[in-house]
Amino acid sequence: MKRQIVFLTTLSFALIIYLIYDVHSKRIIIENYKNQNEELQNLNAEQSYVLENITILSKLQHFAEGHNLENYTLYTTNGDSCELKDVCKGEKLIYYFSEQGCQVCYQPFLKKLVELSKKIGKEHIVVIGKFEERRSFKLFLQDLTPNNDLTIYQTKTELNIYPEYNEYALAFQVTKDLAINNICITDKSNTELSADYLKLIEKKFNNSTSSQVE
Repeated sequence: MKRQIVFLTTLSFALIIYLIYDVHSKRIIIENYKNQNEELQNLNAEQSYVLENITILSKLQHFAEGHNLENYTLYTTNGDSCELKDVCKGEKLIYYFSEQGCQVCYQPFLKKLVELSKKIGKEHIVVIGKFEERRSFKLFLQDLTPNNDLTIYQTKTELNIYPEYNEYALAFQVTKDLAINNICITDKSNTELSADYLKLIEKKFNNSTSSQVE
């Protein structure tokens, strides 16, 4: 009788341990499923954002081509003022961004511009940052990489190329009449497009230089 009691007690404990282990295992499986489901939802949301953003960017880029900029007042790193038209003389690539924009979008592109300047000449690249206060502009300059010797200007007003999307960082060329050409919105959702754009700009400047030599 005692043996039966011991056996049943042992069996009961074993069954309880098994049930606890089984419940714990199922909880882990459920948690893993929830995590995978959340990751999938986040991925789908991110892809939807990218597709939606690229659609908007494509429309905006088409809209801006050929539009004329106003002759805005710019400020050098020393605080001297000048006009946009004076800065844009000759063949230039302009890169404009706002302090209110996405740093993840414009900071990497600035680094790529440094590399591009070594290939086409830094005199062909002009960076314009929208900073309301000079102090913020100086802080931005301090955070730049040591090898960044691009020509950088401050503007206190938005360029208003896209009034509803002034936070977007833009790369473009302008004519002597300040008409916009070859514009590219440099957003984190279209990094490949931005890279291809810089390759085209490099080729364009190199072809232009070759033509002048001939």
